[in-house]
Amino acid sequence: MRGTRRSQDMTPASLFLLALALWSGPVHPDVPPGSPPAFDHGPWDAILAGVVDGSGNVDYAALAENRRPLDAYLTALAVAEPGDWSRADRMAFWINAYNAVMVGAVLDRWPLDSVLDAGRILGVIPTGSIFREKHRVAGADRSLDDIEHGILRGRFHDPRIHAAVNCASRSCPRLGSRAYTGADLDRQLDAAMTGFILDETRNRLRSDPPGLSAIFKWYAEDFEAESPSVWAYIRAHVSEELRNQLPAQANPRHLPYDWGLNRQKNGPTP
Repeated sequence: MRGTRRSQDMTPASLFLLALALWSGPVHPDVPPGSPPAFDHGPWDAILAGVVDGSGNVDYAALAENRRPLDAYLTALAVAEPGDWSRADRMAFWINAYNAVMVGAVLDRWPLDSVLDAGRILGVIPTGSIFREKHRVAGADRSLDDIEHGILRGRFHDPRIHAAVNCASRSCPRLGSRAYTGADLDRQLDAAMTGFILDETRNRLRSDPPGLSAIFKWYAEDFEAESPSVWAYIRAHVSEELRNQLPAQANPRHLPYDWGLNRQKNGPTP
């Protein structure tokens, strides 16, 4: 009766305001109230669409001739404030940031045969310095290692990132021709991981024993956090038809990792 009396005492205007407060449309459980709009990755999407081929190789020569669009995107990344975005938007931001910063780092050294050539001691000993040099991203100086290990692996704990970040090398998972977006992130990550696993230039599931990318060795703990073993993780990310053709248990070997630059063959040889 108390509830009925309360509704009878309310004016039409107050009833309208109450209804408006109660109806706020679909609520994203991961988006804090008052969150800013997602970052615009459209410029990166356009860059990728123009220079990445179906094999994930990059026309660095074309980018080197006109890197203004990339530099403008990197400038936007430098001042972005992703802290209050949804988890998916933040994750997409850092994946795109890693990939864009890596492309920029290659162009800074172009022409280049391999990312390991950057900073070689006496021209022979690789130092991996390209992964440790600092770049301004989201208001702080960060290295590629900081982004991959400290942020993507350290905060998000999703092994699918290993199929999404690209280290500009032939054995890396292919660089996609579209930017990652928060709205479509789960589907994109699933597609990236399945595509990487099925890529016979990087993994050979049907060989005996199976041959796997060294990524599954280097980051085994990430995959085993979701599955009993790396092999179980792989079997869970292929079709049922293929899963039935693969052994339930396996002791895979790990394939040599090709650090050669993922440049398009029609580009000039450095």
